[in-house]
Amino acid sequence: MYGENGGPLRAELATLLRQHRIQQRLGGPGTHTVPESTTAEERKALGEQIGRYRHAVLVWCLQAVRAANPRINLEGTTGRRRGPAEELRYLLTAAIEASTAGLPPLKELTTEQDFRTIESWRQAARAAALGEHDFDAGLGYGRLSDAECMTVLKDAAEITRGLVALDRRYSGIPGWEKLKDQGRLGRAAEVCAAFAGYDDPDYTVDHIGWRQSPTTVDGPAMPGMPGVLQAEHNLLIHLTKLPTARNLRLVLDSQRVLSHEASLLVRNFAPELADKWEARSETYTALVRESRDLGGHLGTDGQAASEGVNAIGRL
Repeated sequence: MYGENGGPLRAELATLLRQHRIQQRLGGPGTHTVPESTTAEERKALGEQIGRYRHAVLVWCLQAVRAANPRINLEGTTGRRRGPAEELRYLLTAAIEASTAGLPPLKELTTEQDFRTIESWRQAARAAALGEHDFDAGLGYGRLSDAECMTVLKDAAEITRGLVALDRRYSGIPGWEKLKDQGRLGRAAEVCAAFAGYDDPDYTVDHIGWRQSPTTVDGPAMPGMPGVLQAEHNLLIHLTKLPTARNLRLVLDSQRVLSHEASLLVRNFAPELADKWEARSETYTALVRESRDLGGHLGTDGQAASEGVNAIGRL
């Protein structure tokens, strides 16, 4: 799944689907070897908390279906007139509107839970909440190909199927609130997953979505080639700020020298790799030549230039 949030959401849901005997996992009775550690009222409160986490994942599923296949004015339509995606969207909307759980507060999303089952639900809800950024970062209708839309739709349908399966398994929790039209929702998700999975998925969608801004690798220089990569990584991060013309020429020249030295180092045991480094050196040589007349006072950052020097020294 795409971005930094889809993967954890699927992984945590897979973990939950492998768990059985839910009452015992919440401290309830069921075996003579493990004593009961929670009361029925406490398990009811835990079930309500799970319901809030589930609500967050349901909202994510609905947002994903909308992003993959937006349709409006579904009111008044019947199941016979709705396609697989529209039917799933309609039933997801009905389930969310019928739920009394609501979204989990920030404290529940950020506080680690004692029970492993609850913690898996928290991680899934946290990924779903963070995943809302994906739909404003390239994961929206009009910015996805048809194949990418089908991939997103299949993900949402499979997550919904997992929620329906867990809903049946958790029915023994005191006061558990079942999903509205659980059977219809499960069938709609199954049909939609089959419909969206008819063709091979387009995994280019994995590169779309929100990602945390990269940061520099601080601390002492790493030994060997990792130290060179550390300096090159930091150089790239610092280039998000506009360097002065002089610093830009220093960055270009550092990459020219680095590429030439790297080609000499690997020439004996990897000549094909050495040729690539030499081609890179020639490219930066041309860039240095073309930038010799650049000047001005715009820009202030000199850290990128210093990281280029660090990379050469470590090499």
